Amino acid sequence: MQIFTQIVVVIGRIGTNGINMLGTGFMVRNSGIVATPRHVVGDSDNGLVALMPHVTNFSQYQDTSDTSCQSIPATIVESDPIKDIALLQLQGITFSGKLPQLGSFDSVSVSENVHIYGYPHCVEGRRVLTYQSAEIGSKVLLQSHGIKSKYAVINIQSRPGQSGSLIYSPAIQRIVGMLNGAYVPEGGGISLGGINPHELNQTTQCISAQGPNSTVGFGGGGNPEPFYDRFCEEFRKFVCGHESYEQVRQQLGMESNIVKGLCITTISSAIGATLGFAATLLAPAVAALLYLVGQMGVNAWCEVS
Repeated sequence: MQIFTQIVVVIGRIGTNGINMLGTGFMVRNSGIVATPRHVVGDSDNGLVALMPHVTNFSQYQDTSDTSCQSIPATIVESDPIKDIALLQLQGITFSGKLPQLGSFDSVSVSENVHIYGYPHCVEGRRVLTYQSAEIGSKVLLQSHGIKSKYAVINIQSRPGQSGSLIYSPAIQRIVGMLNGAYVPEGGGISLGGINPHELNQTTQCISAQGPNSTVGFGGGGNPEPFYDRFCEEFRKFVCGHESYEQVRQQLGMESNIVKGLCITTISSAIGATLGFAATLLAPAVAALLYLVGQMGVNAWCEVS
């Protein structure tokens, strides 16, 4: 349990009056890669930092009046708007200990207990690393831009600072997910003293940390087939009208050809979700193949591929 005092951090951004704490993140690679929700950091890493651990034991008293901190510059190295995940590289930071392995909600049953580690009130200026426990209430598939991702609903009411909290299963001794936030129905609602009653839910959504061993987790599943062959096959399905990518094509305003302007990021994310691979790493290959298809024509490409 004490290892989580060393790998769970506060994500913040340097402002005119100091550091504004934004949410929680946690280390997923010894090289200093930290996972956090994309909505916590946005699309800019200007002034982005991580506040390094300030306690070594959960049983020690945390001094809420102590505002000193060690801030480490962070850069966004991967961002997935569909799954609301961002990976940050901490400058000059490595972790020499053994990180907990990544699992997934596939290995956790409904009603099982999970542990939550995060900073619930950091956005209000209160930096207190907090341990909580809750039961898995349900497993759901949530769809965004035509792509479905695995989530678990845990029976706890969360605070904004907990976005990015680490979800750990003591049963399988693995990190199984990351807390994203509470379900808020569309339509807004009223605000009472700055609080939206719609957000006062007793449940919280967490994305599964499934992923192939060769990449940072949070999305996709492993497959022994050569990656290049699988990538080309998925790209062919997208271009040539396979039904599995129909919703993505509709989103891009496509019908029977691809001569219109395309969103490379969306295509890369859709294929990456299937392959379990980072969208930004697929983007150059997607762009190159789209150029070739544009030169050859869709029908010719589909015939030869």
